[in-house]
Amino acid sequence: MENIDYFKLLGIVGAIITFIITFFNKEQSKCGKLEQEYFEKLLVLYVNEYMKNNEVNSIRFIKKKFNRRDYFIPSYIFYLVDKGDKVLLHKVLIEDYREKCPNNANVILKTMDNIFHTMNFIVIFIYYIFIFVVGILFLMTLKELFNIAYYFINDIASGMNISNSNISNLKFYIVAMIIMVIILILILILWFLKFFINNINDDYTMIDKKIKGIVEKKKRRYDKSEDKCKYYIN
Repeated sequence: MENIDYFKLLGIVGAIITFIITFFNKEQSKCGKLEQEYFEKLLVLYVNEYMKNNEVNSIRFIKKKFNRRDYFIPSYIFYLVDKGDKVLLHKVLIEDYREKCPNNANVILKTMDNIFHTMNFIVIFIYYIFIFVVGILFLMTLKELFNIAYYFINDIASGMNISNSNISNLKFYIVAMIIMVIILILILILWFLKFFINNINDDYTMIDKKIKGIVEKKKRRYDKSEDKCKYYIN
């Protein structure tokens, strides 16, 4: 085996990961801008209207002032408008206002959420990199096995010993593949744990099941806070 400059290799991998994370954060900031627009252009407006008149019809309010071209509005809002549930829509709007209001607690939570999203992305990226590497090592191991078999047959036929270099190469690839498989399993476990513990939050999803889950979660939070009289805006 040729000597490998692992420091250079790590430098290249690090540069690639840094580039991808930078790109991911850039795309993430676009979502942040959409949320900011949603807060400023809709939620603040609605809460202001609601504070003046607590009988305001949330569905009429949305239909009168917004439409689907306003892509900064999360999909679950129009989902509730289409369902015609003005009470639930009101709860979701108020809960969104509380969550997105730029107070210290929300800023900290948002920062932590962004960190978790970045970590999630890194784990996914490393996971697929390891799948690729393990696949390459597997193919290289198969190649060496075929070479061993070929030389074994030839050496047996000619009464010679199997080439030591081929055995050495084979051992290296087998050990490397075993190590990579172990790491892959660990990352796979980590990924599934993170998936179940901290599912990716996407307010702009178009998947019906996820939209229902988002709405239900916001409804529970609103009802829970209302029972405890935590907020003066209800």
